[in-house]
Amino acid sequence: MKTLKRLSILTVTILLMIGVTGCMDLRTSNEKIKDELLAYLSQKYNGQEFVFVGMENTGYFGNGTTVLHCYPKGGDPETDKVWVETWENEVDGKVIKDNYFWLIVREDVEAEVIAALSGLPLPMKVYNSGIGTVDNALDGSKTYDDLKREEPFFDITVVVSMDGTNKSEKEEYANQIFDKIEPNGCRWGIDVCFFPSEAFEKVQRALTNRNELAEQYRDEYATFSKIIK
Repeated sequence: MKTLKRLSILTVTILLMIGVTGCMDLRTSNEKIKDELLAYLSQKYNGQEFVFVGMENTGYFGNGTTVLHCYPKGGDPETDKVWVETWENEVDGKVIKDNYFWLIVREDVEAEVIAALSGLPLPMKVYNSGIGTVDNALDGSKTYDDLKREEPFFDITVVVSMDGTNKSEKEEYANQIFDKIEPNGCRWGIDVCFFPSEAFEKVQRALTNRNELAEQYRDEYATFSKIIK
């Protein structure tokens, strides 16, 4: 019995040591990946610094894609979210993709939409969310015109100030907005959201802000969507 007890204790001790070593190795590996991805972003975007938020592994046993979450230094952690994805495959080897270029061109995209809608009478706000990662060739030296040549998908929210609960009137106005958007070889996902004037003044870029206002003013809130291509 004593021998069996000693063997049991030894087995448990070995397993604990393996577990601790494994955790330490994982932390070391994750720290290395974090530093590598942050350095990749900084080099790609002309020395821009980024603030680390977190990292996750997807796929079976963490062997799929690693995603790092961050935001540019001096930016907003909610509205300026950046992610970097990395994975390996037999064809390309190690692959790294990011979405930061969407933030670089965000104001250019919004300005184009605002110009297209300038003939419409009601007050509006335009927000470009940006979907997914971009081609690695789109770095800190590239422009909005370079992005458009890649024929991307634009994710646009147009917020309109309109009082009242007449949904048909709002749908008609939304269709006027859709008709004003010229695809020019790209795909545009347009969400038109209507808020009463009181709520419109409170609308900000953060999605959580709009969701809270939509709930607060749900009787007058309305939204319509269309993909234009």
